[in-house]
Amino acid sequence: MKNIALIVMCICFSYNGFAQNSQCDSVKKKNDQLTESIKALSKENEYFRKSLNILKPIKSVEQGGLTFNLTKCEGNIKEQTITLTCFIINHKADSEFQFEKANLTDIQGNNFLSYDFKIGNQDVRNMLFTDTPLGTKITFKNVLPSTQMIKMIGLSYYGTGLFEKGTFIFNDITVAWK
Repeated sequence: MKNIALIVMCICFSYNGFAQNSQCDSVKKKNDQLTESIKALSKENEYFRKSLNILKPIKSVEQGGLTFNLTKCEGNIKEQTITLTCFIINHKADSEFQFEKANLTDIQGNNFLSYDFKIGNQDVRNMLFTDTPLGTKITFKNVLPSTQMIKMIGLSYYGTGLFEKGTFIFNDITVAWK
């Protein structure tokens, strides 16, 4: 009788141990899945943080239903250029937008003129949709790396209206040379 009780107890303990091992494996598997999900969400979170920093303006000007956000002013030492990265946001109905010219004056009074624009995937002219930011790049050539501070940037533009014309002006902008 004692042997039968001993055998029954051994069977119960081995079954119980097997069940715990099975549960342990399923918990490990679920833990691995959750770890992978956390890694994927962390990557996505980092992407959104970078996106927010890209859209964060250094300077911002609003005029005539348009907001012009200057997000980066970067110099290229090798090419001796300064490139402005901006976002234009149209708060009116969808309309065409076209740059006329861009003026840059450094703190020593040197003046640079540019007609080198990129509005979205177009040069000089593009469509602005309501409340949708459109990336823009403006490049100034023949600017020496000794130019560390820009006193004034004037960006002249045309709108779709017959006499719709304006100029965005930014002052006191630091150049990040690379």
